[in-house]
This record gives sequence, structure tokens and C-alpha cells, in this order.
Amino acid sequence: MRVLKLLPKHLLYATLPIVCGFTLARAQGSSTVVASKDPQAVAIVTQAIAAMGPAVSTIQDSLTTATITYYDGSSGALTIKTRGQLLRHEIGLPNGSLVYVINPVGSYMLNNGKRSALPLWATKYQLPEHIPALGRLIQFSLPNMQLNFVGQETINNQAVYHILLYALPTDATSATIEKMLSEFHFFVDASTYQIVKSRGYIFSPDAIENRSVVENSYSDYRSVNGITVPFHIVRTVSGQPYCEITLTNVAFNVGLSASDFQ
Repeated sequence: MRVLKLLPKHLLYATLPIVCGFTLARAQGSSTVVASKDPQAVAIVTQAIAAMGPAVSTIQDSLTTATITYYDGSSGALTIKTRGQLLRHEIGLPNGSLVYVINPVGSYMLNNGKRSALPLWATKYQLPEHIPALGRLIQFSLPNMQLNFVGQETINNQAVYHILLYALPTDATSATIEKMLSEFHFFVDASTYQIVKSRGYIFSPDAIENRSVVENSYSDYRSVNGITVPFHIVRTVSGQPYCEITLTNVAFNVGLSASDFQ
């Protein structure tokens, strides 16, 4: 029987930022940290969340299937499961498989069945990115989340609002480190208020200082049970083309259990 080799490093982060954790649940406790929120940014984000659909607040879990195509020519099947702040990504490729599980007990990666733990700095602020209604923007009202309006820009001849979100520490972590871990950018269409692009970071599991810029561009928005979902995502890493993800099916409130994320 042929033994599968470990997947190459360039595939190891295929979905890590798209799932791009359990935010500050471990550290919030009784902290009274209060961040500032720019009124213009709040107004834009409020409209962006409204544009995500009337059923956003009813989401309990989700199950998404998709195809993922890398720019080196390889492709495979992608399954993404979410339940609150729990997340599971599964990628099946011709030469192996890759699984990411994000949970508050212990996040880990399975690379062709070989398990390795993911450090807190690589997962602390990971939430799903394939569907903006499940992602970081929903958390803007948390007391320790700083929300800034960066300005109006243009992407592919579209006017967009650039919004910056990051967290203030609720424990002994330095403000510089907390911002580095949590920094996330959103680009909101000035007409439709749909999310056109997001920008975050992949962190190396070996060193907190090593991070790469990841951008996701969203298109082909469709309504699924009252929730607006982008069915096409293009990703770049450090400014270079990385992969395309095409959703094939999205279902909400399917009854996923906690065991799916262990």
C-alpha cells in the first residue's frame, strides 16, 4: 500500500485564514476594557450587517461544501463546518488530506492523519471567512474591539469603505501584540454594503513574529435562507495568487454537534 506523503507547506494554510477562533473568550473575564468605535465606521458596519440578510441572528451552525483550486494547478474538495465559535475545515486532494479544527479546548491540524497542535497565536482570532455573516465583522460591538474608518477607496472601479477592526488586550498581553494578532480589514461596497474584500494575516505555528498578509475577494453573492453568501472567493497570500474557492452548497442550522469539532 502506498503511504501518502505530508502535504507540501504551501497547502498547509489552505483554509486557516478563511476560518480566519475563539477570540478573547479565554481572557475576557471581568475586564472593563472599552475600545473606541468611530461613529462613521459603526454606521457603515451596521448597514453591512443588514445587507448580510435578515436571518443572520438566527444562525446556530453551518455546513458548506466547495471546490478549491490552487494556482499551482492542484484542486480538491473543501468542507467547512461551523457551530458558534467552533470550526472545522476538511480538504481532500488527490495526494492527501488536510483537516483544521478550531475549538477552545485545543486547536489542531491533521496533515494526512498526522496530528499537530496549533498554538494560540495562530488561532486566537480565527473565525470563518468564507461567509462574512459568520466572521469578524459581527464582533464589532464587543467592548474591547476597536473600530476605525480608514477612508474611501476604489477596488476594481468600485467605491468601497475601508474599515479596520482590532482588539485591545483584556489581560497582561501587550497592546502591540494583541493588535498584531487581531488586526482585520474589511472593504465594504459603498452602494450595496456587501463585503468586497477582507484582509487578515496567517501566523506561522512556529513563531508569532512570522505572519503573511491574506486577502479574500468575494463575489457571486446569493441568498441562502435569508442570509447573503458569496459563492466565489479569490485568495492571495503576500500579494501573490493562491487559490479560488467556489461554493457548491451552503446550509444553515443543520444540527451539528460539538463532537464534529473534537
